[in-house]
Amino acid sequence: MRAEMRNKVFVALSKDTALAAKLAQACGIGRSAVCMWPNRVPARHALKVAEFMGLHPSEVRPDLYPTDFDRRFANAR
Repeated sequence: MRAEMRNKVFVALSKDTALAAKLAQACGIGRSAVCMWPNRVPARHALKVAEFMGLHPSEVRPDLYPTDFDRRFANAR
């Protein structure tokens, strides 16, 4: 991951220690599990984290949800 595009989730976690507990509660997991994420939100939690933090899924996991994700999804219907 490029340094200038460091995941907003981990930037926020480094600034707000209480955020890990809130994020864990939103995902239905323990705070320690969030603290063990290795610089990447697990795929199974990516959409929930994006929703909780008010981010686009591509800002949480760009490898899974490219920036054109919404357009591709809309065209698939």
